[in-house]
Amino acid sequence: MTKESEDANAWAHSTELPRRVKTATVTSLAVSGVWLCLMTSLSLLYQFPLQPLLGLYTLLTPSGLSLYILLLATLSVWASVLHSGSYSVTPAKARSLSSLVYISLHPQVLLSVTMTGLQSLVTAWCFVKLSWPEAGEEERFLVGCGLWTGLYLGLRYCLLSDNSLVFPVIHKELRSQVTGVLGSRLLTKSSAQAVSCVQYYYLASILTSLASTYSLPSSLSLSSALASLSTSAFIILVHNSRLALFSVFFTSPLPCLSAPQLLSLLTSPYPLIKNLALSSLARQLDLSASIRGHVFSLSQPGGHPT
Repeated sequence: MTKESEDANAWAHSTELPRRVKTATVTSLAVSGVWLCLMTSLSLLYQFPLQPLLGLYTLLTPSGLSLYILLLATLSVWASVLHSGSYSVTPAKARSLSSLVYISLHPQVLLSVTMTGLQSLVTAWCFVKLSWPEAGEEERFLVGCGLWTGLYLGLRYCLLSDNSLVFPVIHKELRSQVTGVLGSRLLTKSSAQAVSCVQYYYLASILTSLASTYSLPSSLSLSSALASLSTSAFIILVHNSRLALFSVFFTSPLPCLSAPQLLSLLTSPYPLIKNLALSSLARQLDLSASIRGHVFSLSQPGGHPT
């Protein structure tokens, strides 16, 4: 490896990637705060319809609840840092059910799923304290819903390619990409996943209660169902928003680099940098005849790349 190639790879690893991680983390934290304001406001509006601004007042006024907000922010940053080191640049191949079960028993996968579940459990606990202050005895049930949702997200992340980055087909302005991934499509997808999670959680709760006490659980009420749905929806919205934002920021084009630098990055040990360099080089080949002459040997039939 030449000195120029080593310098280019060192720049990509020590400067470019950390910059993208910081930008994506801060943006994810801000978006998570927006989702918290929205879901808390809707939850408190249902419980206290005569105080429509109670949700914003609760979040913006310094009080004992600030500890839960700080804990949620810490969890968001922690999850962003973990994702920055565990993403994939290619989706996993489709596997059979038996193969998925076998892979899920791998210690690394079990650890990742467990950590996601515990993170969602703590997130649910903080959210319930902020948004459902009158949950009472149902608080444990709602926190369990958060754990259930976290296990579901962890399995999707590790086994169903939720950790893979989506490279855009057409490179648009960064702001339009961010607004695009945070639009109605994300809301629809997250809401459907939340409804599915709550349905299976209630089914498991009913079967467990019938098997142990021969009676239906006390959590079968409209208030409990809405609280469970809002808790699960908040966790999934934050999770899906983080993955979408990291995908946008990580796959954004590299800054203007010379052709030799891009060619040296093609040998980078980091798959993301290699993909970004190849994408940038492909765009430059379309725009510059001199770069095409540098890359292709036109003296050979068909202009084979050198």
